[in-house]
Amino acid sequence: MLVVYVDLSLYADKPFLQHSVFRKAPKRNIVIKTAEIEPKQYRRLREKCKSMTSYYDSLNKNQSEPILTDMIAYARRNRVDLYVILSLAHIPWKDRQPELHYNYSIFFYGMDYSSKFCPNVTKPFQIVLRYNIPLVYTTYRKTAPFIDAFTISLRNNIQNRLIENITVCVRPTPPSYVTSTVCTVIMDPISPYQLRHWLSYYFLIGIDRAVVYSVAPLVPYQKLLKTMNNPGRVDLVDWNFNSRQGKNGTTVRYGHKEAQVMSCFYRNKYSSRFVLVADIDQYYYATKKRQVKTIIPLIRQWVKDYPKADVYNVPWNYFTTRRPIRSPKQKLLLYQNATLFNTFREVENVSVSTVIHPIINWNFNGILDPSSCSLCEVVSPVNTH
Repeated sequence: MLVVYVDLSLYADKPFLQHSVFRKAPKRNIVIKTAEIEPKQYRRLREKCKSMTSYYDSLNKNQSEPILTDMIAYARRNRVDLYVILSLAHIPWKDRQPELHYNYSIFFYGMDYSSKFCPNVTKPFQIVLRYNIPLVYTTYRKTAPFIDAFTISLRNNIQNRLIENITVCVRPTPPSYVTSTVCTVIMDPISPYQLRHWLSYYFLIGIDRAVVYSVAPLVPYQKLLKTMNNPGRVDLVDWNFNSRQGKNGTTVRYGHKEAQVMSCFYRNKYSSRFVLVADIDQYYYATKKRQVKTIIPLIRQWVKDYPKADVYNVPWNYFTTRRPIRSPKQKLLLYQNATLFNTFREVENVSVSTVIHPIINWNFNGILDPSSCSLCEVVSPVNTH
């Protein structure tokens, strides 16, 4: 069985807690014949596109409207797949209902494109829009992080809102997949040692890559990654959007967790077969004793057992003993029987939570929030493989 353990010791010192008329999209593709770009041009594009959070946040003028958190574009064989992710986390619950997915279209090269997601999809936490743009790139470097940038306008056709001239950075479809990626978000500042422990654990159990979204300042974690043996396996993403005004004039900072999950998955959809989502205090752990690298074989077995599923919901449990985060690496990770949690005291029995701790299959093409999933099938695997 696979479970998620939550480290409660980290919280020992904290209390618990309309429609506008546009021309229809063209039937023929817009072919862009790009010549081989010089290396320095790739570098300029990379510098421009590597951190877009502050740019997107500058486009969010009204705090009572959904905020644009990410735009992810991939060059496919005969099109560009574009995913637009907006967050509603800062909007009062009663005001979220009018913000429906089918309200939105994009305007590109004088043409109007509608979202490919089902028009009946409604989610209370975030809006995920998918567009197929008939752009064809004939020559580009598949190993470059970005190959082009173009502009679009995003329009809400019901509330008649328009964000114009948004820069979209196009990524190449990677030539091959890695098996697995784990995603997390850091809300409050944590010790770099704790992040190192978290990353080391997932690399130890066979996860290929990690993507860390951070609301907290990035500098301490950037220094940490420079000291790690394989810094290329970790992506650090700025996720610090401006604070919003809360009730009674208080300032509230939002982590936009649901939008972050969808951002991380769609960033890795074409490069990773499985995406694991975990908080910085959560560790996926196969309960089979004396075997560390059992998670990926277990997930592969689920693919065979549940061929129609594209999201696997994992049960969870707690452990409490404080970790010696400054201990030597071998003591930090490996205990007597080569497992991490054999010395930790569990609080209660493993149980399936109503909150989804998801492992997402690469064929997922829907919208996920903490308690439900649209355009997809979620299973809670039960096995002892």
